[in-house]
Amino acid sequence: MENKDNLIGVLETIFKWKKYIVFTCLAVGIGAIVTVLLVPVYYQSTTVFYAASPDLADPSLMYGRGSESMRYYGVKEDIDRIMSIAKSSELANFLINEYDLYNHYDIDTSHELAEYYINVHLASLYDVERTKEDAIELSIEDEEKELAAQMANAARNKINEIGQRLIKQSLNLTVETYRNSLADSENKLDSLGTELRFIRDSFGVYNVETQSEAMAGLVSKTEAGIQKNNAKVSYYKNNISRKGSRDSVRALEARLASQEAELIIYKRNLDLFNQGFTQAEVLGEVQLEASEQLGKDRERYRQILSVYHSTFPAIHVLEEAPVPVIKSRPKRMLIVTVSVILAFILSTIAILVFDTYRDVNWKEVYEGKNAK
Repeated sequence: MENKDNLIGVLETIFKWKKYIVFTCLAVGIGAIVTVLLVPVYYQSTTVFYAASPDLADPSLMYGRGSESMRYYGVKEDIDRIMSIAKSSELANFLINEYDLYNHYDIDTSHELAEYYINVHLASLYDVERTKEDAIELSIEDEEKELAAQMANAARNKINEIGQRLIKQSLNLTVETYRNSLADSENKLDSLGTELRFIRDSFGVYNVETQSEAMAGLVSKTEAGIQKNNAKVSYYKNNISRKGSRDSVRALEARLASQEAELIIYKRNLDLFNQGFTQAEVLGEVQLEASEQLGKDRERYRQILSVYHSTFPAIHVLEEAPVPVIKSRPKRMLIVTVSVILAFILSTIAILVFDTYRDVNWKEVYEGKNAK
């Protein structure tokens, strides 16, 4: 009965002061209505996209040289990179300058904190978040619905541009490295060619594979010819009494002298060839390997340069930002309703407190005396 009596007492107090509660709720409701009618209406436009994989700008994967398959969508690190770009000051400055937001938001540019105010105001209207499906949602609010859609799409495109630029900066370092490497390789190949020509001119080595066999064959053939002519000379000398033998001997001796001179030259050339043979063979192999590697490096450089000058995505767009048809805020009915409910609760509590302690002498309580 005591709880019931207490509850009845509370209800009695509420009904006793019901006019004040009703007037308070009405006043707050009317004030809330007037306030929300004066608050500007904002429209929100949202674009949705996924982070693209850097594999789309990898020459090895693009030209089939990599051992792994190409990924088209980015992983956690790629999503984090895009999120960082989306929250960067570069993107904010782009939107501020592109859409003249100082004038649009009516911020005095001469104020020393103008840059701070514009960034705070833009941040209150700009939102980017990662969804549970690993998509990225970028939203922008504005009083002009068309401008909200334009800014959201422009921000997304700028994110794509910045992402491409970051990847191209890395590619540019690779391009420069390959360019310098190619220049060094070409200089080394020229040096090898000069050294090989010197060896060939100095030792007469022009064809490592066939020249040795040919020169050895000339020596053997000349020696065989000398032996054959020596045998003929001996034969004709033994038969000198025959007609024409003296003339034949003189002709054969002259031929022998010529062949012996040729043999000396052939042997000297063969000895000289053998001295430079090994060097020419080694230099030739080194030159061939260097030339093949230079060809591969040039092809690799061409592929990297082709990717560098190409257009590749940093993001995959799932949804363009549409022109919104429904306002995002203020939620007028919700604000008014919550305001009236809070007014009722607070006024009720205030009345109960006031009615319960209205007989208390607050002056004596304040002065430390017992209240009657």
